[in-house]
Amino acid sequence: MTSNVLLIPAYEASNVLLDLVNELSKSFPKIIIVNDGSKLESSKKIFSKLNKIKNVYLLNHTSNLGKGAALKTGLFFAIKNLDFDFIITLDADGQHLSRDVVRLSDYTENHKNISLVLGVRNFDKNVPIRSRMGNVLTSLIFKCVYGYDTPDTQTGLRAIKRSIVHEITNLSSNGYNFEIDVLIFLIKNKLEISTVNITTVYLNGNKTSHFKPISDSIQIYRSILAFSTISFLCFIIDFCLFLILLFISNSIFIAVMISRCMSGCINFYLNRKLFLANNSQKKKQSIFYLVLFLINLFSSYLGIYTLTSIGVSIVLSKVLMDTFLFFGSFLFQRQFFYSRK
Repeated sequence: MTSNVLLIPAYEASNVLLDLVNELSKSFPKIIIVNDGSKLESSKKIFSKLNKIKNVYLLNHTSNLGKGAALKTGLFFAIKNLDFDFIITLDADGQHLSRDVVRLSDYTENHKNISLVLGVRNFDKNVPIRSRMGNVLTSLIFKCVYGYDTPDTQTGLRAIKRSIVHEITNLSSNGYNFEIDVLIFLIKNKLEISTVNITTVYLNGNKTSHFKPISDSIQIYRSILAFSTISFLCFIIDFCLFLILLFISNSIFIAVMISRCMSGCINFYLNRKLFLANNSQKKKQSIFYLVLFLINLFSSYLGIYTLTSIGVSIVLSKVLMDTFLFFGSFLFQRQFFYSRK
């Protein structure tokens, strides 16, 4: 038997989960199941049966708190009470075959330096369209923003190294977006991620899934949308301050320096507030941000000064330079700060 621990968040469980756990209990000595506020009597009977299995730890939420909250409950319990190298999470709806769970666990035995292993699926034409389109779109957006290319950002089958459990439980998300936020956390802190191909399974057209395409997709994209919103908000603040200061001082230098410094401080504060960083990386990230900020600051002034000197209006010069610097900074951060091979 492996020393790894299983963690299964479950809402309105069925016999599918019971059969899966009975099978996996032959290979895993410790299985944590979190009942995320299930109300159906049929589900309560399933959890009652699961609680009688020798190596199962059943944890209960009194109400439905979300997949991320259920995962964090299990992670908290594991880190406080159990000894393990990796904790392997999987879904309760039968999307993961027991042999793939065992194979993922076996993979960690020879790759103990990796912080996260993803069990990735192949989304071909046999996959239900809502699942296929949602995963393809999320993977595309994720690659564009963070430079990390994987066909399955939303997989629930993951092996999480013990050393990062405490820090990811501090992430604020509690819904489906928790799994995306974990990926973002690892990428931002340059922690090792690996993948293992697994079988793609969707029972009855994925009708048993509790994923809500619109509301849960918004949750998943929340971090990406928040990052974009902060950038746009700071652009507006910078632009308005620039025009006001230019009117008052009649100096491009003063207008650029003050408006950029104020919007930059707001940008830095909001990003640090909303996106948790590894404590050991905060100093490094702060230095990186300061260097990038100073490059943008002086580039903005020199660019606006040059454009206005050849006859381009100040307003248009400001818009052109800020647009150029935004995309330049984005590509630079993705390549050298967030990117992974």
